[in-house]
Amino acid sequence: MNLRFPDKPSEIFPDVIEELDNGESFAQSKLDGYRCLVTKDTKHKMIQRLSAPINDNGSGIFYLTRRGLKKGGPTNNPVSEQIISAIQELDLPDNTMLDAEWVFRRTKDHPEGLWIHDILWLNDTWQGNKPCIERYENILLPLLSGIKEPLHVPDLAMNGFKDFFMKQKLMPWTEGIVIKEKESLITGNITECAKIGSWLKLKWRSGHDGKKVVA
Repeated sequence: MNLRFPDKPSEIFPDVIEELDNGESFAQSKLDGYRCLVTKDTKHKMIQRLSAPINDNGSGIFYLTRRGLKKGGPTNNPVSEQIISAIQELDLPDNTMLDAEWVFRRTKDHPEGLWIHDILWLNDTWQGNKPCIERYENILLPLLSGIKEPLHVPDLAMNGFKDFFMKQKLMPWTEGIVIKEKESLITGNITECAKIGSWLKLKWRSGHDGKKVVA
């Protein structure tokens, strides 16, 4: 397992949402938090190559930020003991990396939690060369079949994206949706997150503090 960063969605505006509701994509809730790469690396083979020292407290599991190498990252997200315990109960294979969003500091409207939405590595095998919908349905969901709070899977819609987007406004711990092409792959840039056009984010609130309603 090597460090390969997850992709970032490009931003769109509400007037094109219905064009994307065409059966070729699915949508997930976009949580208002921080990207968190849940990484099981018991022998520290990947971790020891990072510039910032990171402590796993003996668990072999790390909760990495998406900060790029030029900015001194990745560093460690200080997730709660409840999250650490719940992840350990999943008994993930070694050399596995999950792509998640850590909700805590950016909103007080929901208890601290971790929303897992994709997978990059599984048992030392890169998963980014598999279509997004295959990664989600055939790999990620079976792996997370026993999750419990404070772990979550983001809400998902296969169609009806406009209604799904409007529902997010009723959940202040979200900031919109991410629409992903079912056949999209992960770029897996080795220095920082790459912005791609096959993942699109539509936000109902934004601004410097993330609280300004924009849609």
